[in-house]
Amino acid sequence: MAKHHVENRRAPEPLAYLYGCILLLLTLTGFGQMPIFKRYYIADIPGLGWLAQFYVTHYLHYLAAIVLLAMAGYVLARYLAHDKNGINLTLSGIVRLGLLGFQVQP
Repeated sequence: MAKHHVENRRAPEPLAYLYGCILLLLTLTGFGQMPIFKRYYIADIPGLGWLAQFYVTHYLHYLAAIVLLAMAGYVLARYLAHDKNGINLTLSGIVRLGLLGFQVQP
């Protein structure tokens, strides 16, 4: 049996934490676009009153989406510029790229 060397393909730790925080913020502000936080009195909890304000959640949602797209651009640029030495996309990565990046518009 030949042993295969598996390289570490994980993102840098600060980037991984930022990604998780951005996804949490996108989820909260996405639900904040609907009036559920006010309706179910979640906005009455101290510190969560901003979730009931539509324009605050709207702008935060757009800001978080911009940061997420910038992170995706950074990871793509890093892959294309630096990490290409011997690291190939897996079949799953190629399929995801095909589904997300090269969709034909009707």
